[in-house]
Amino acid sequence: MYKVACTKRELSCIIATIFEELLPVCEECSKESKDDELIIKGRMVISGNVATLKVTDYGCDFIGDIELLKRARKEICLYDAALDTTEKS
Repeated sequence: MYKVACTKRELSCIIATIFEELLPVCEECSKESKDDELIIKGRMVISGNVATLKVTDYGCDFIGDIELLKRARKEICLYDAALDTTEKS
């Protein structure tokens, strides 16, 4: 498990970028999860491997291909790029 520190805004982008399909989280919920935990499980883009992400106060706990998550964090946000009106020289 990897502990990932990020804002909720960045986490929203990460979730939308790394998952291509969401899966039921019955197994994770039946373990020691609390009623107020948000757990997301799904197939990752490119590999199709399953990953699990639990939203935390500091970002998330992540079980899966950490390299793909790191890659998603380095990508330029399409929304921010569209808003960028600074002149580049």
